Amino acid sequence: MLIEIEKIKQFENKGKIFFAGIGGVSMSSIALAFKDRGKEVCGYDSTPSAITKMLEENGIKVSYCYDRNDFEGVDLVVYTNAMSDSDPVMLYPKAMGITMVTRATALGYLMKKYQTPIGVCGTHGKSTTTGMLSYIFQLGGRNPTVFAGAELPIYNANYHLGSERDFIFEACEYKDSFLSFFPKHAIVLNVAFDHADYFLDLEDVKKSFARFIDLTADYGSAIINYDDPNCVDMAKGYVGDLLTFSTQNSDCSFFAGNISENKGFYSFDLYYFKELLCRIELGVPGYFNVYNALAAAAGAYIGFAKIEDIVRGLKEFKGVKRRFEVRGELNGAVVVDDYAHHPDEIRATLEMAKKLDYSKVTVIFQSHTYTRTRALFNEITSTFEKLCDSVIYADIYAAREEPIEGVDARSLASKTVNGKYLGSMEKIAAYFKGRKKLEGLIIVMGAGDIVKLSDMLLEDNDAR
Repeated sequence: MLIEIEKIKQFENKGKIFFAGIGGVSMSSIALAFKDRGKEVCGYDSTPSAITKMLEENGIKVSYCYDRNDFEGVDLVVYTNAMSDSDPVMLYPKAMGITMVTRATALGYLMKKYQTPIGVCGTHGKSTTTGMLSYIFQLGGRNPTVFAGAELPIYNANYHLGSERDFIFEACEYKDSFLSFFPKHAIVLNVAFDHADYFLDLEDVKKSFARFIDLTADYGSAIINYDDPNCVDMAKGYVGDLLTFSTQNSDCSFFAGNISENKGFYSFDLYYFKELLCRIELGVPGYFNVYNALAAAAGAYIGFAKIEDIVRGLKEFKGVKRRFEVRGELNGAVVVDDYAHHPDEIRATLEMAKKLDYSKVTVIFQSHTYTRTRALFNEITSTFEKLCDSVIYADIYAAREEPIEGVDARSLASKTVNGKYLGSMEKIAAYFKGRKKLEGLIIVMGAGDIVKLSDMLLEDNDAR
């Protein structure tokens, strides 16, 4: 890792940087951060998007086809792990002898000079918790630098360049990316098996998380979810300052007691080593957000945030983009966007939806990658059978993968009692728009290009 950091350091005072996969949420924000630091930045992505348009409006040249000439004068290439080694956009700079580093290494370099880097990791809940923590610090006048995996309403972006004191970042475990980071405090929300194209099994995932929190052992702390057995098991060998949070065990460092619920929204007493600090009222629904808020409060407290900022921040925080985001109404039904794509996330979202008293819950779901679908196939189908009225499966989002025989949207639908396959997104949109009377809740769910479906459902709709 230090070798990779040294590769970037040689370009501190000069250089042109090319980003391969610049249209990604994380890559785009890192590219903008380097541009803000005076670097000449350019990049490639396969298709135009709202993100690439924003980059171009900020003076960054984006190419959409492979051209060796794009690398003329480039001193450094930053690439995402989603890029294949055989991709021409990767082969060109290698053949030209240009230094190449990963997205994670670039982000690790950016956070190096900050006094208090706080990393939020976990199989799910990272973006929301990062948003909560950022909002608390912003309210306190701390002006943190933030890198999140989703757009934060407070910044109208997924990143914010603030002071050089606090660096709050979402730490993704895929391909061990977070091992290139330099956290002082590491928050672990949960640990479950995911990314089946990289991790062998749950034990392999736990080893990766253990290595991440070990990065804080000498001078920081790890803050873990004590109610998650995998978190507890993962942290057994940790030798640093270990803090825990829980809704069940009052002996934990941070404890949510006297939890109450009102129409899906929760409040609780926040304790620190059994000392009552305050009463928290959440501005976002769902029991899972009690854990996210508890983790954010813990991170804020050890980061010396004021209690009043924690209380106000968690009450005023209204979520991040595509995390149960209400988009509009279609023929009597409320349309919501949600990022959930892992069974644990799907379950949490649907359990919350049930508490909101909608007459009917319909899901349009796009599974993310073939390997994840194959590994979690039965969990996906059984979760929808139990927790929603009906589910429409959109075609699987391949991302970086090739199709796997027998693993597709039709198969998911055929194995789900209340499931259906309608074909393309255009056909799905036409199906719902053609029904004059809908009811309850329609959740557009997934982490791929299903993001465009809500717009398709709501276009030309006066009620939007």
